[in-house]
Amino acid sequence: MSDYLGQLIHQYSRQGIIVDTNVLLLFFVGKYEPLLIAKHKRTRQYSIEDFQILEKFLKLFQNRIITTPNILTEASNLLGDCNSSDQVRLWKKFIDGISILEEKYLPSKSVSQTLMFSKFGLTDSAIIELVKDKYLVLTDDAMLFQYLEKSRIDVLNFTHLRTSNLLA
Repeated sequence: MSDYLGQLIHQYSRQGIIVDTNVLLLFFVGKYEPLLIAKHKRTRQYSIEDFQILEKFLKLFQNRIITTPNILTEASNLLGDCNSSDQVRLWKKFIDGISILEEKYLPSKSVSQTLMFSKFGLTDSAIIELVKDKYLVLTDDAMLFQYLEKSRIDVLNFTHLRTSNLLA
């Protein structure tokens, strides 16, 4: 494990980690059925190994996985975009998964008044407002990652995590 990653885990393992929509969707689909990752329209860019890396990584945060209603809404909408006979059981896994998340709420009215709203929209703007000095962010959204990194907000790009040996 890299020193940088180790420092982030040490710093945020008790505070928590916000997992952005696509990565959270991978988590839910993989928890249900890893073989469905390659078949689901919204997760086929990932592999079973990516899910295993994600699952191993998230365990380091002592069940402090933070989310927002916005992230869950997006994940729910994307999860429903599935032509699978497994849909009912996949929804059940989503419901079970929600119970392990810690949901934080910021009023949409407030988030929509931020400077970043017109660039990032509601979900990412809520993440930006919520994380400041509180949580680590895990995302595969390049634009959000670059903004957070430039703003000196601790963030990990899941693409970097999954294509390196950071957890080895």
